[in-house]
Amino acid sequence: GADAAAHEHRSILLVTNDQPALLNSDEIVDRTRDDWQLVLNVDPDTNLDDEEQEIQMTIWRCIARYIPDHDTNELFCEVVLVADCIRRAEELAQIGAQSNLPKENEWVEISIVSSNRIHTDSFTKLAEERNNSKEMADKDLAAEQILWSLPFGTDADEPGTTE
Repeated sequence: GADAAAHEHRSILLVTNDQPALLNSDEIVDRTRDDWQLVLNVDPDTNLDDEEQEIQMTIWRCIARYIPDHDTNELFCEVVLVADCIRRAEELAQIGAQSNLPKENEWVEISIVSSNRIHTDSFTKLAEERNNSKEMADKDLAAEQILWSLPFGTDADEPGTTE
């Protein structure tokens, strides 16, 4: 099956920061999944490659959405982590997103919008883009952990946008 490590095609849906009304690729996927009630058809407790071989620990890039209890804009958070399966990646993404929960509003729910495995080359590039490459150099990528959690709109570029 296709996964983000083999198919880096979402870059064609880049949104500029000066057009906040436009949806980025993660928002399109999230709304489509909700509207069509789509469910991922994989065993959430395994981590298999295209040849059905166990991968073990993998770097994941997850997008979480903060859902407010009243009519305000939704906010998003990028969580990059290491986990052995999608279920554990989404559990860690919830924890990572909670660490950046905006304090000014009451939040009803944190929803995981996407969870994609990323190859170490893509991770290195992403760490450089987020100015985390020096901190990540000493990390043991074979151990389960949250590598970083960044809400959209921080000093780092928003995931899926350009200047």
